[in-house]
Amino acid sequence: MAQTNLSEWSSAKKASVNGNIALYAGVFASILCGAALALGGPIAVLLAAAAMIALFLFTRPFAILCVLLSLIAFEAINAIQPRELYTITIAKVVGGLLVVSLLPYFIKGKMQIKSGIAVGIIGVFLLCGLASFLKAVNYTAAASSLFTFIQLGILFVVVGVLVTNIERLRVLGKVAVLTLSVSALIGIGQYITDPTVRIIGVSQNAAVLSADLYVALWFGIALMLTTKVRAAKTFWAIVIAIISLGLLFSLSRAAYIAFIPSVAAAGFFWGRPRHTLAILAVVLILIVFFAPFTLRRLAETGVEDRSTRGHIYSIQTGINIFLDNPFIGIGIGNYPEHYLRYTSDVRGAPRTPHNAYLGIASEMGIFALGAYLAMNLMAFHSLWIVSGRLKEKRDYEGLIFIGIIAGALTAFFVMNIFHSLQISKYLWVLFALAIQFPWQKEPIAGQ
Repeated sequence: MAQTNLSEWSSAKKASVNGNIALYAGVFASILCGAALALGGPIAVLLAAAAMIALFLFTRPFAILCVLLSLIAFEAINAIQPRELYTITIAKVVGGLLVVSLLPYFIKGKMQIKSGIAVGIIGVFLLCGLASFLKAVNYTAAASSLFTFIQLGILFVVVGVLVTNIERLRVLGKVAVLTLSVSALIGIGQYITDPTVRIIGVSQNAAVLSADLYVALWFGIALMLTTKVRAAKTFWAIVIAIISLGLLFSLSRAAYIAFIPSVAAAGFFWGRPRHTLAILAVVLILIVFFAPFTLRRLAETGVEDRSTRGHIYSIQTGINIFLDNPFIGIGIGNYPEHYLRYTSDVRGAPRTPHNAYLGIASEMGIFALGAYLAMNLMAFHSLWIVSGRLKEKRDYEGLIFIGIIAGALTAFFVMNIFHSLQISKYLWVLFALAIQFPWQKEPIAGQ
């Protein structure tokens, strides 16, 4: 009896202490926000609130990563201070907080970067970028591009050390699916308003939106297949329908072309190729009957189409620049500076490469292209190795996630033939998840 009373007293005391801490924290927050309002106005209140949230998240790196991933979907509209060299966005601020929060773990040796080969490949890629920087004529554009790739390399490392098991992978998937479904909904609204205008949701453009939606589509499918709750299955099915409509209405020919390879790769790595091909056939039939505008969009491809001609000019220019500068390229981020010297494009306006592989080769040289292709190959190879192990253990949940990562990566791989998506943050998240697949790992305490 005495032991029971002591336990109850201890629990009550602990609850009282926690309540006092919450009370004091609330009083402190009120005082801080009140002072900020009096001294600096509404913006100062927002900054004060953001600082308190940052303090709360500082000891929770994985939570910060989830916040960062949610902001990536809205990066086109979360700029704080636009600049030609380095635009400050909320996503970059959160990314900086994430890096700082992880430093103590690395310093104390509680975290280690395990994928040394991949990090070495990224190092070679960045060194090529630095070498090509010396040939740039527009140093502002070159520095901006180099900073972007450095950030992507850091993101690769961070995802690898934080997403340490299937449960965390599932959480990351939920964040990506829910935030990107909002972008899909906005895009659907844009299509309904004016079907002739390419939708962008809250992304940079239609190509970026469609590539990101592939990530959401595949993660949504994984979440639906791996939940046992009927209501949850229904919810994810609705979200998948929204994302699928967003993909269809994007009118992205590259996204349409990537569909069959993406589905085939997912089924192949999942270990269910026959089932996947059957589902693919049904989906294609449904598209033919209920979304014929996708076929009309694909039929527009031809030399008489203005967009297609622009792509052809970009590819020809990329090849010629690469042949003239095969080793270190023309300068990272400097393709538009040289476009008009290498083309007969009558419009007279600089263009981007519109091909990730030619873009890297022409701007950074053949060794950078080799490093980038090595990242892609290593990602698929790693997925295949882990897939074999999971098949032996009959880990069907793990195999589903292997399949969806392979499907999303394949979509990017194909779409990169037509667009410059090598700077997509979701692509580098997929690289990290593929090369360091979170299979039977446990998170470090405190993360």
